[in-house]
Amino acid sequence: MKKTISILWLIWAGICTAQAAKSYDNADTIVVAQDGSGEFQTISEAVEVCRAFMEYHKVIYIKKGVYCEKVVIPSWLTNIELCGEDAETTILTHNDHANMVYPNTTLKIGTFRTYTLKIEGSNITIKNLTVENNAPRRGQAVALHTEGDCIKLINCRLLGHQDTVYTGVGNTRVVFNG
Repeated sequence: MKKTISILWLIWAGICTAQAAKSYDNADTIVVAQDGSGEFQTISEAVEVCRAFMEYHKVIYIKKGVYCEKVVIPSWLTNIELCGEDAETTILTHNDHANMVYPNTTLKIGTFRTYTLKIEGSNITIKNLTVENNAPRRGQAVALHTEGDCIKLINCRLLGHQDTVYTGVGNTRVVFNG
């Protein structure tokens, strides 16, 4: 009896999880708000629910606030737009710098791991957003690291310390507008 109930519970949990993932498998806008008024409170959570290799445009609308997180848009995500409410007051920030040391080691993290936002995916648009690395001036502090292709930044502020933007691989196209 216990085995049957456990199996039924696993099936039910799997169906609920699949339905939850499917609820974001569309061209609707996802809203991120720190105050809980959106579907997610972090940008990373919103990016996580996006389907791989989407053929439609997906907007992640970010309400005003300071979002202290390190965000990666992985290579399998395409056609994503991070749209802030206002570039002056919608801020994605983190504080890694090149001379930081990994915990329990003597190894420095180096420049290429200091990013606040890393874009590996293609056909990505960032709009009305400040991307900031606010690390102390102790080494390179990258705000934006790009590796994908066809990346557009519209009305964005990029703030860092030495190597603010790093284009990580060849043959990528990045457009900065406004």
